Amino acid sequence: MQVTLRVGAGLPSLRHRRLRSTVFRAFEAGAERFGFRLVHFSVQSNHLHLVVEANDRRALTRGMQGLAIRVAKAINLRLARRGRVLADSYHARALRSPREVRHALRYVLLNAQRHGVGGGGGSRAKAKAKARAEPRHGVGGGGGARAEPRHGVGGGARAEPGTRPTLTSQALPWLDPCSSAALIDAWGTGIFAGGELPHDLIGKDGCAIGARPRSWLLGVAWRRAGPLDPRW
Repeated sequence: MQVTLRVGAGLPSLRHRRLRSTVFRAFEAGAERFGFRLVHFSVQSNHLHLVVEANDRRALTRGMQGLAIRVAKAINLRLARRGRVLADSYHARALRSPREVRHALRYVLLNAQRHGVGGGGGSRAKAKAKARAEPRHGVGGGGGARAEPRHGVGGGARAEPGTRPTLTSQALPWLDPCSSAALIDAWGTGIFAGGELPHDLIGKDGCAIGARPRSWLLGVAWRRAGPLDPRW
């Protein structure tokens, strides 16, 4: 399912580094509970985009309620404030085909680009120009031999940091640091950089934030059409 959760008025942008990290920690704590699984996500200035799985409607409701409470409490604690943080309700859309899942992943993970915000905080046009300028082969952000893409850890799977090559925002300037885009291994760029996951995406247990997808649609089916296009 694709879920959108709105943030109340009067709060600073959640894309600020401190708040982004705060939200990620809340995601870590509530990623897999009650038959609910948070697989992918992106944090925008005043809303959150999620790609989730749920065993049934009750699991979705309980999982989203728990996640929203964790996010709200964490943000209030970080800002030393009280009061409402998130809207009372969320918008959820069922994804019923591989094509819908594929579109949802691009929409969520490239949402900042869609809103005109580049992965490094620049404009959409600059981000696109940099993405086009990157070589189709080789390793960006550091030289050395080309690293092979990760296998079997896309889609939000838990991976030991530093043991497998992964995407980095230095190698791919369109990569949004406020999203889980670095956890997916199906970008059609030909560029993979070795090294650890971005720090914010590593949980306290040393594994990547997010639950492993269990459904055929989100785990396997959408990949059959080939890599994702990183240019919106």
